[in-house]
Amino acid sequence: MKVISLHVDEGVYRGLQGRAARLGRPVADLIRDAMESYVRQEAGSGSSVLDLLPHDSGKLLRTWLRTELQDEMRSL
Repeated sequence: MKVISLHVDEGVYRGLQGRAARLGRPVADLIRDAMESYVRQEAGSGSSVLDLLPHDSGKLLRTWLRTELQDEMRSL
C-alpha cells in the first residue's frame, strides 16, 4: 500500500472519528473504503456506447447528415 498525507477539515475528521469508533474500525479504513468506492464509481462499468447493441426503432423518417446528428446529440 502507498502511504499518503492529506489535509481534512477538522469537523469532517471528528465525524470520521465518531463513525470509526461506533464501527470499531480505524479512521484510515473508512477513508480507504471511501476512496475505493469513489474510484469504482468514477470508473463506471468500463463499457462504451460503442459496445451497445443496435435498437430497432422503426424505419428512418429521413436521412441525417453527420453534422445534424452531432448537433442533435450536443443539444441533449
